[in-house]
Order: sequence, then structure tokens, then C-alpha cells
Amino acid sequence: MRKLTPILYVFMLYVVSVNAATNPVKIRRICNSGIDNNIFWYKTSDTCSSFQGYIIWIRNGTSGSFSILDTVKNKSIETYPHVGANTGGAKHWYYFIQNLDSCGPVYSVNSDTLDVDNTQNYPSYIDSVSVDILTNKVVIGWHQNQAPDFALYDPFYQISSNPPTYDYIDGSQGTRDTFIIDTNILHNPSYKSHKYDLGTRDSCGNTGPYGENPHQTIFLQKNVDTCNRTCKLSWTPYSFIYTDNIGKQIQVGWKKVRKHYIYKKINSTQIFLLDSVDGSILYYTDNIILGQQIQYFVRALKDTSFFVTSSSNLCSFTTRQRLDPVNTNLINVSADPFSNGQIFLSIENKNNEEWSLFNIYRSNNSQIPVSKIGAISNTGNTGNIISYIDIIDASSSIYYYKIHSINLCGKDVKYTDTSNSILLNAFGQNNQNMLTWNPYNYWQNGIEKYTIYRGIKNIDGSVNYNLYDFVSGIENIYTDNNLPSLTEGQGLCYYVQAQQNVGGKFVEKSNSNHSCIIGDLLVFVPNAFNPFGINITFRPEGSFINYKKSSMLIYDRWGGRVIEILDLTNGWNGKDTKGVYCMPGVYLYKMNIVGTNGAEQNKSGLVTIFE
Repeated sequence: MRKLTPILYVFMLYVVSVNAATNPVKIRRICNSGIDNNIFWYKTSDTCSSFQGYIIWIRNGTSGSFSILDTVKNKSIETYPHVGANTGGAKHWYYFIQNLDSCGPVYSVNSDTLDVDNTQNYPSYIDSVSVDILTNKVVIGWHQNQAPDFALYDPFYQISSNPPTYDYIDGSQGTRDTFIIDTNILHNPSYKSHKYDLGTRDSCGNTGPYGENPHQTIFLQKNVDTCNRTCKLSWTPYSFIYTDNIGKQIQVGWKKVRKHYIYKKINSTQIFLLDSVDGSILYYTDNIILGQQIQYFVRALKDTSFFVTSSSNLCSFTTRQRLDPVNTNLINVSADPFSNGQIFLSIENKNNEEWSLFNIYRSNNSQIPVSKIGAISNTGNTGNIISYIDIIDASSSIYYYKIHSINLCGKDVKYTDTSNSILLNAFGQNNQNMLTWNPYNYWQNGIEKYTIYRGIKNIDGSVNYNLYDFVSGIENIYTDNNLPSLTEGQGLCYYVQAQQNVGGKFVEKSNSNHSCIIGDLLVFVPNAFNPFGINITFRPEGSFINYKKSSMLIYDRWGGRVIEILDLTNGWNGKDTKGVYCMPGVYLYKMNIVGTNGAEQNKSGLVTIFE
């Protein structure tokens, strides 16, 4: 590029005064880009056959003469960099451009004089943010910016409020549209409220202010109460003021909301206006019918003369009819025949119905249980059969039970029929044992049979039961005529077991308590044994002997004491007190034998040890 001499410049000014038919260059902007300034203009629109050039004039400061920076010969060029304009201290440059043409003699004309554009652009403000209920996407809209040097809008997503931090909405950086749809899948308006703001840029990239009036979506939530058959809606405000971290009050959304309109859709019907509330109210309770698919959304109306609204997210849910525990059954009551200390209850939760509690009621003097003895919570109790253990002496009374089932709303919805325990009484009479018990009356299809179990109660209290006999389901008396001739332990024990008739849903059995009979002490003492043979010990045999409390003294034929045994459980093995086997022969014994009923017998005699 060639610089013009001042003489030529004076000549051109003169020519302009003679003929100003040509059009001046219009400078678009002068932008600061660090140490350089970039000059932008619109190319000349003259129709002359020959273009002479653009002359760029500059001045540092508001007074003084201009000097030529450079000459641009190419007519199509519309930009020029003032390289190093801002080095070496503060500068305040002014620019104008001359264009030279050849419409006859050489003419020149000057552009307007401009300085570097460092001013902020006119701000734009969001009109509303609203959720599209069909797509569940947020739509942000605003009015067109009227700044003479407006270039672009920058819609922002606000990451945090205090202090505010922002990020561009996906794909929206530098848009000229007056709305944007937030397509970011992480910005789901059904999970929380999302806040947005709007910035502007001029052709130099200078930005307008933002953060002064952000807008955020209305977040609608529900709380469904199927007990009261209501749905309580609550939503975040579209208009409110908060104080930022430096104490500045920020208006969010509009200054005021006039109305909130509540819309509803049931199943496949059309959306309809359900109701409206004042703009200051942020909740609404609606009556619902169980078993429907329901959708709600809320629309806020701006309190101005022109119509502006903002819609919330769509809140959808499906209710169903309650499965109240109306078919609860007490399917079994059964004692523990081994301990007599507890009674087991089995409760049927039919069809997996929904329950919160099973309240247990009991009585021992009436067939109408009225005393609540406990409850079962549904926490951790799943499945069709629920168990409960009543810690009680099953041998002292007949107990009657019923269950109150409580639904998830805390209301009694079912009282089961009353079921009872089986109380067994056993007593000895004329060398036979008599058993009586009360019927088990609960099963609707009746009792098939009662099975009798019999066993001997050991010194430690345990009983080894064996199936002994059975009677029909309509009998409740049994006579045991086949008593053992010799019975060790603390008694002969029984329990009965009721078994449900075929056809019941469950193969149920109900046990009674156990009842033991202690007979008279019967003692038989053998007269010989062989420590190295088959009968290797010597002790008394018989019925109802308490070996733990029985004792024995052994003497040799000259009257010398051989051994004293204080517990006859294992008898005498033929050894003396030093553990040495005694010589074969005849020995004298003296026994004190104690019965399980406390009776005592003293026995003495001779016993022979064989080789």
C-alpha cells in the first residue's frame, strides 16, 4: 500500500468541494482486539469505471490533526488491522476513511469519524421460560434487541445462583433467533427447576449485561394420598427475589404473577382447565379416583396488560385400587408339645394384599378374644404366610385367638374368625391312662383325624415321642391300655395332633400341649452280672426311678466296704474305689431308690460277679 502526500490530500479535499457526487464510505465498527484495532467498513457503492483507493486517517486523542495510516487499493476489501495501535501506553484512537474514485476527474469523500467501540451492547431480557408439555423440553423466549450494532444473543444455563455461574445452552452460543430450546438431557424439568439468563454481543464482541433478571422453570411436584384419595400439588414460584453473595437483590422471573392455572388430563381424555388460584399461591389439592392415569401441569400468567405465560413440567402418575387385606385368615394355632411354653399362629396374607399391621387378640375364658397381646408389622414380613409366637403356658388353659388386619391407611378392614388351641389332659386310672382334649374347630372343611404321640420324659426334661395311635376327627377321648411294664424317666407323656381334612388349601396340623403321667415307683434288682460279658453293670431296674437321686453301697463277703455310688444312672461296673476290678464272687448291696414322684424304697441283697 502507498501513502499519499499532503499535497495530494489537499487536492482531493478541493475536488470534493467541486463535485461530491460520489458516496462516502460507511464505517461499520472499530473493534479493540488487544494491542491491535480492527477497522470494518462497507465497500464503496459508486459505479465509476475506475477505483482509486481507500485512505485511512487516524488521530490519537480528541484534538489535533489526523494523519494517514495507510491506503487500501482493493475495492472489495472491507477490513483493516491497525497493528500495534495499543502498545506503549494508553491510546484513544479516532478514525475516518476517504474513498477515491474517477467519476471524471479524481474525486474524494470522507466517512464519519469514529473512535474504538468499547461500549457494552444494549441488554436483552428473557420474556419467559416454559416447559413444552409434549416434548418435556424448556423453551426460552425474548424480544428482539434494538441496538444499532447488535450482533448475537447468548442464552445461558445458570449452573449455580450464589455466586452465579453460567454455561452456554447446547448449540445456542451466538444465535440471532429470539427463542431457544434447551435439548440437554441433563436439564430435565421433571426433576427440578432450571434457571436461565440472556446475554448479547455487538459486532465487536462487546457483551451486554446479564444476571440482572434470570428466569427459571416452574417445577411441579405431587404427593398422592391414596388413603384420602387426594393429590396435593406444589410448585416453585416463577416470580421471587433473592439476595446474592454481595448483598444485591436479584429479581427472578416477572415482578408478579397474576394467576396460576391448573390443568388436568384423565386417562385418554383431553387436557382441561381444572381450576385457578392467585399468583401468590403455590399449592393445590385435587380429589382423585383410584385406578386412573392422571396428568397435571400448572401455567403462570404474568401480571401485565399483555398475555405472557409460563408452563410447568408435566406431572404424571397412575393410581390403582387398593389391595386391602380383606381376605386375611388365621389358618393355624398350634402349641409346642416339647416345651408347653409357646403357641404358634400362622396367618395367611391372601393374594399378597397390602397391610401395615396384624393385631393379635387372645382370650382364655371366652371364645371372643378381646385382649390385644401384640402386633406384626409388615416390615420384613413378606410372602403369603406370616408367623407369630405367643409366649404362654399352653398347658394351663384353652386359648382363643383372632386377627385384626390393618390396611396401609391404618384402618381395621378384616376380623378373622376365632381359632383355638388344643388343651390335652392326661391322667392314670386303674392301670390305664386316660386322654381328653377339646376339639379344634376352626378349619372349615373339618378334622380328618387326631394322631396320638407318646414318649417317655427323660431326667433332663426331654421327651422322645413316637407316633402311637390315632382316632377320627370327631373324637376327643382316648384310653391307653398298653402301658409299658418298666418305664424309666420322669413320666409317660402324650400330645395329640389335629390334621385337616383333605381339600383344604394348606396341609395344616395343629398340636396340643404335652401332658405327662407319673406312676408308682416299681423296682426290680438283678442278682448277677458280668463286667466282661453282656450285662456289664449292676443297677436297679423298673418304672419311674430317679437314678440321679438314688444311691448304693457295695460290701464284700467279710463286710468290708468296696464302693459307694451316689448316682445310679450308670450303675456299678464291678470296680472298687481304686478303679480295680473286684474278684468274682458274691457281694452285698444296700440301695436307697428314689422315684420320680418323690417316693423312696430301700433294697438290700446279694449280687454275684461272674467270670
